[in-house]
Amino acid sequence: MSRNLSVIGFVLLGAAAVFLAANGLHAQEIIIKTENGIPVVYNPKEPVLIKGRPVKITLKEDFTIGKDSEDANYTFSGLQHVQVDEQEYIYAADWKETLIKVYDKNGKHVRSFGRKGQGPGEIGLPFYLGIFQGNKIVINDQANGKFIIYSREGELLKEIPVGKYRSITRFKVDSEGYFYAISRTFDQAKTIYELKRFSPALEPLATLASFELMRTPQAVPAFSPSVFVQITRDENIVWLDPLKYELTLMNREGKALRRIIKDFDPVKITEAHEKRLIQQTWGDRGIRPGISFEVPKHFPPVFTFYVDDENRFYVRTYDYINKEGNQLDRYDVFDPEGRYIAKFYHPRAETIQVIRKNKVYARVEEEVEGIDLLRKYSLIWE
Repeated sequence: MSRNLSVIGFVLLGAAAVFLAANGLHAQEIIIKTENGIPVVYNPKEPVLIKGRPVKITLKEDFTIGKDSEDANYTFSGLQHVQVDEQEYIYAADWKETLIKVYDKNGKHVRSFGRKGQGPGEIGLPFYLGIFQGNKIVINDQANGKFIIYSREGELLKEIPVGKYRSITRFKVDSEGYFYAISRTFDQAKTIYELKRFSPALEPLATLASFELMRTPQAVPAFSPSVFVQITRDENIVWLDPLKYELTLMNREGKALRRIIKDFDPVKITEAHEKRLIQQTWGDRGIRPGISFEVPKHFPPVFTFYVDDENRFYVRTYDYINKEGNQLDRYDVFDPEGRYIAKFYHPRAETIQVIRKNKVYARVEEEVEGIDLLRKYSLIWE
């Protein structure tokens, strides 16, 4: 996809944007331009008050699964990933127990399925989950190199070998069973990331987007690009450029429909940050001799992003605040048109997995007790 833009024209979005002084918002504008035949939404650094759109978000905890329970169904040995279907059933993949634990919307355990092994329906490593056609569950079994499709009740429906695409980690599936996933290939000079469309049998059909990242011999980057793909309620595809703050919305054939760009202030990597990165990457032994650990001056623009069932976009950034001894990461929220309308802060120790029906589901890493939790919040708009 070309990064060279030729401006055809532009339209200011309504009159001058109105901002909330009480929230410290500055007089900025959202500008929409038509570039290469598609609308490009340019967003300022701070949210913009748009008539009819709420601007304040708070999260209220509904319940937490995984703590202070003698029932093994309500604890996790190694919570890996979480998904939620249209009826708000929660599917939690436990990589250590090699199980999928299923809960209703109130947090009641209803069943578990899956068992460790290499045979039909058996799981080696449930790395990532997907939901399609409302209630079919797809497991990316990285250890056995296959996708496993189950019914909500845990009945084995189908297995799909991944073949040479074992590097696929994150993926989405549309209502017809087509896969959209990031494929990675590399050599000594570069790594190539490609967003591909696959048939229901995992046959590659098209490359929808791609970019290259140069590699340096004997050098380990502190950050590898986190490439994510999401699918909207109306089954358009969204992918995030990991090197810029830019989202691209396209149809299932790869035709670009809209680009969303946000202005931002780079977050500086301090000496304390660098020490933590070294510890996380290399442990107590430190950087290996003969290896260069490449730490940039600033964090990447974005961490990851999500799409809810109302086609809103939530972008997790590396920007943060400290509150009562906890680090809270900033999440930017965009409406379905790609306009930056709100932000909120959430603990870094909680990794949001999915946002659906104004509910947020997060995997929580309890550092003190060393256990994994699953926490559900209500997302309250004001």
